[in-house]
Amino acid sequence: MTYDLFALRYGRQPDLPIEETGVFPQVRTSEEECQPFSYYFWLARSASSCVLVDCGFSPEQGHARGKETILPVTGLLDEIGVSPDQIDDIVLSHLHYDHVGNLNLFPRAQLHVHAREWAWATGLAMADAAASRYYDRNDMTVLLDRLFSGKLRLIKQDQLEFKGLGLTRVGGHSPGQMIIEVPTLTGPVVLASDASHLDRNWQQRNPFPIIHEQPASLDACALLARKAEDGARIVAGHEPSVLQKHQPAGRSGNVVALHRPT
Repeated sequence: MTYDLFALRYGRQPDLPIEETGVFPQVRTSEEECQPFSYYFWLARSASSCVLVDCGFSPEQGHARGKETILPVTGLLDEIGVSPDQIDDIVLSHLHYDHVGNLNLFPRAQLHVHAREWAWATGLAMADAAASRYYDRNDMTVLLDRLFSGKLRLIKQDQLEFKGLGLTRVGGHSPGQMIIEVPTLTGPVVLASDASHLDRNWQQRNPFPIIHEQPASLDACALLARKAEDGARIVAGHEPSVLQKHQPAGRSGNVVALHRPT
């Protein structure tokens, strides 16, 4: 089975100083004054299934946190002919607010999250504002409702094949952070999500400085590098250049076909 795979950019934020894009010190060059930062979710579509990977933050959440919503999630999906009720499953790479903020738009979808992420996001750590600031209380309430109604699956394996997608827990950024490998007609594509926010993170082995466990983040960067050496194309979670590296697939310029590199 192969998928058509799309990246949909729904938001952005003010540019970051280069020094704030990696946990290790970086030298700024004259050509690199700052780093643009984009927000995406992803859709894998086959003849028999539509699977979302993450679903972004809501406009209200974005505004409250100083982020710009470019277009609503439903509008972006409409650009490629997909409605919310066509989404069968949502694989949540992790549970930070910018990845799970629109779950109410997809009442039919089965949700999938790693058990390690669920344990962390519902555990004692959330009493500490330093940890809980990346999670949204309302999102967690929605997720709990889905769990009780049988619409949230907790993944216990660190490696799992699901509908032809390869799910791998790498941790690092958050305890249950997963990467998702998607087979396409032009070869495997790895959705790094926040295992590597930007290309420079995995390419330079310098993780983005929002980290739960640094050794695991370094291991995740190394794993992505190995997959690239084996022929996979790596799609970093917040990399603006994704839009320039792939063919457009929608009218707004914010949707690209990851199965059609330029």
